Amino acid sequence: MGNTFFFRWEISVIEFLQSHFVISNTMSQLLAFLGNEAVMILFFGLFYWSLDKEAGKRIGAGMFIGILFPSIVKNIVMRRRPYMDNGNIFCKVEAVKGDLNDPLVQGFSFPSMHASDSIISFGRLTEQKNGFLKLIGVLLPLIIGISRLYLGVHYPTDVLAGWVIGIVSVTLGNILYDRIADKKTVFSLILIAGLPGWFFSKSNDFFSSYGIVLGLSLGFLFEKKHVGFSNTKNIIRIVLRPVLGLLVFSLLQILLKICVPESLAAGKFATHIIRTLRYSLSAFVTAGIYPMMFSVTDKLFYRREPSKPLHKS
Repeated sequence: MGNTFFFRWEISVIEFLQSHFVISNTMSQLLAFLGNEAVMILFFGLFYWSLDKEAGKRIGAGMFIGILFPSIVKNIVMRRRPYMDNGNIFCKVEAVKGDLNDPLVQGFSFPSMHASDSIISFGRLTEQKNGFLKLIGVLLPLIIGISRLYLGVHYPTDVLAGWVIGIVSVTLGNILYDRIADKKTVFSLILIAGLPGWFFSKSNDFFSSYGIVLGLSLGFLFEKKHVGFSNTKNIIRIVLRPVLGLLVFSLLQILLKICVPESLAAGKFATHIIRTLRYSLSAFVTAGIYPMMFSVTDKLFYRREPSKPLHKS
């Protein structure tokens, strides 16, 4: 299943990287981790839960576009991964689950969502005044993109397209969030624009992404109406909140997958519904209900000032 097309120079680039460089399994897994959804959740959570709630939602708008629409493009183009059709290219990703040559399991190749996600997460560092942070914001997406070529899972044009989509997603998300006063409208527009993907998408990418966007959007509304947490200036809490948030999201994913496995569904569409609901519920709880814990956990760091003695006149 899927389409095979590439430029000859793309094969040459991948073959050169795989034959002249050796990246350890640990390093390749680290680079893969830096470009996946977990890092985006940490980066988004750092702002939303810790530093600036509104800035977090603004980042979320770009993140929504950046994870939803590349997954739609993947299902339109349906490009097979390089190692699937080129005998001299090997898949160097460790612990691949399922059939290595099934695009519906491994996902389609174009565009690279690792490349787009790395721009959405780390590209914002280029907006900082600190020169070192700017450099990190350029180098990390570059290294992550090149690593996808070395691993044999993407063509160079996949990575280039991913970088472009990441830049466009951040820019468009900023424009929508800054120019539309009603933030519910921003998230509703993104969800509505993504609806056509339900009619033709076949791989898991789209349904996972749609679930995350739907869940976080509902979580934002719930939090605003029923929770109303405050950001923090305590360095421990700044770090702890996004880390625990990622842990909550990950544990919910595991528990829901065990309790309601996709194998229970009769037919592909029902399977996609279950996946979407699983991601949606996990994202909703993480964005809307998890912040209820802050009023409890913050007491662990609360330090009562010693009472001052009364002075008689």
